[in-house]
Amino acid sequence: MAVEAHWADRIRSTILYRYEMPAETFRARLDDSGHYVSREAVVPLRMEPMRDLFGAILAEGVELRLVDRLGPMWRRVHQESTLHFSGTRLRNAAGYPFEFGVEP
Repeated sequence: MAVEAHWADRIRSTILYRYEMPAETFRARLDDSGHYVSREAVVPLRMEPMRDLFGAILAEGVELRLVDRLGPMWRRVHQESTLHFSGTRLRNAAGYPFEFGVEP
């Protein structure tokens, strides 16, 4: 996982709420993005606040990198990788859309 370094303090101070959903109605999106959606309304099984987001990420064995800018890395991954990847909230990144090779 890569995050722009200037977001680190905001991530450290944010409380994110994790919802556990019933799996029965969720299906993988057809775009192979790794996201699952339900076409039916669901009621969460539970909700828990996550106060240490970096700690939770690292506890799952995820490699976490703080980078100055995501654009240069995103272009390489997007153009050269055969692995599955996603870019969440890239519009919030410095240099978007020009450094990402995306048309505005």
